[in-house]
Amino acid sequence: MMIAHIIGIDSAGHTRGLFHKELERKIQDTNRFINSIIDKMDRDTTLVIFGDHGMTNSGDHGGGAELELRTILFAHQKTPFPMHEQHNKMGEAFFNMDRTIKIGDLAAIVS
Repeated sequence: MMIAHIIGIDSAGHTRGLFHKELERKIQDTNRFINSIIDKMDRDTTLVIFGDHGMTNSGDHGGGAELELRTILFAHQKTPFPMHEQHNKMGEAFFNMDRTIKIGDLAAIVS
């Protein structure tokens, strides 16, 4: 198991806000980093990525606003996930669930 805290996006968002070019650069840097990890993964490894919080347009967080409670949850592996076929069959139901997951749900989902 490897755990990493990739701080660049968080720092840029807090100091510059969500619409600054520096945040976009940090997102691109992070995408390249994640892709380099995926390139090195074997077929038995699962990569799980999630954010610890969302933030407002100005870069703040800690409140109960929708933007502060929304974050990313992403999983990738080189072999299909066991639920892959079911996901394809139930498409819209899974997408609705994806849109409603909140930060408080992440610990239970990852566990």
